[in-house]
Amino acid sequence: MQNMKENKVIEIKYYACGYCTNKLKYIIKKPQEKIKKFYAGVFLIKHSKYGYVLFDTGYSEQIYKCGIKGKIYNIFNPTYITKNEKITEQLRKENINPELIKTVILSHLHPDHIGCAKEFENAEFIVSKDCQEEYKRNKLKSLIFKNMLPVNFEDRTKVICDFHEKYELLNRV
Repeated sequence: MQNMKENKVIEIKYYACGYCTNKLKYIIKKPQEKIKKFYAGVFLIKHSKYGYVLFDTGYSEQIYKCGIKGKIYNIFNPTYITKNEKITEQLRKENINPELIKTVILSHLHPDHIGCAKEFENAEFIVSKDCQEEYKRNKLKSLIFKNMLPVNFEDRTKVICDFHEKYELLNRV
């Protein structure tokens, strides 16, 4: 049996990494507000055994460099991100070197979750099987901007096949 002290979450921190705005009339009937901000949230998990683990990467300026697909995205989801709001910059301000991040869990591959993925050059990415299948289909409606991901993304990705089974996401062989 493993020593429980060796395997525990020490701290979880939340970071707002840019946001988009949406007209609520398209989402909710009779909204109280007309326009709402939706923040791109990122969680940094400090684990006693695995070190720093990142859950999503928020927006980055990459969203403005995605050609016509990015322009269309920004028409329907006006996006706001500054250099100082990027997760990598926020980590550096706290004296955490982004190179220390060895694991990035991506909930899904929309721009507000993968914006800084390229900047974690030493990280393994963890995605669900559904996420991987959507990535491979790559339909316009999937809102997956492959140019925001590292060129070797597939080689650096571990796919979690079934979340119903007991599975330790941070298990390393």
